[in-house]
Amino acid sequence: VAKSIASAFSIGVVFGLICGLVWLKLLSAIRDRTYDDILTLSVTLFFYGLTEVVGGNGAIFALMFGLILGNGAEIGGIFRMEGIVEIGGIMRKFMSQMSFFIRTYFFVYLGLILFIENRMTVLYSVALSLLLLVGRFIGVTFTAFRDTELRKNGGVLTSMMPRGLAAAIMAQLVASSGIAYSSMFPELIMIVIIVSVVISSMGSSLLKRRMKKDGGDAAPTNALTGNT
Repeated sequence: VAKSIASAFSIGVVFGLICGLVWLKLLSAIRDRTYDDILTLSVTLFFYGLTEVVGGNGAIFALMFGLILGNGAEIGGIFRMEGIVEIGGIMRKFMSQMSFFIRTYFFVYLGLILFIENRMTVLYSVALSLLLLVGRFIGVTFTAFRDTELRKNGGVLTSMMPRGLAAAIMAQLVASSGIAYSSMFPELIMIVIIVSVVISSMGSSLLKRRMKKDGGDAAPTNALTGNT
């Protein structure tokens, strides 16, 4: 099982590295063309599927592909590639159009795959979420020990712990690996994601109310940015 997982990860990394470098170079020939962002997404989806077909992990491919494109200037310098396009602007343009759909359909996806067979799983998930919250509180406390501004914003730093798509993908990978009791992972992780999002939403709402009460509408901005 470990060999199979390692193989899937390795194929995803290699495919992502090669495709990222090649596409980074090709983008220099189509810079500023209409729909260059859509074309980049299409290439990503195509090779995502191809990676899965040959036994690799598509999510790892997409991660590596994105890392190469997102750090195009640095990667181009390492490999002495000339005329490299800064991909950040291209992808930000597209993601600004798609962010609403991604957020919406992610939660639709969670609802479709979540099927609670064991009520104890809910208790385990809530307990795990609370442990994550406690761990984050301890981490924030140590980090902000000598920083006044961080201590002022300890509440928001502690509550900002939502889990998301990465956790859901990894849970599906574990579930398909054949490891003992792995079938409960998606159910467990999905509930953790939901609970962590609820905690984050409640924390940010409470903090916003407190800031408005203490300093008016400008207080949240000042507290979060460190401005006075």
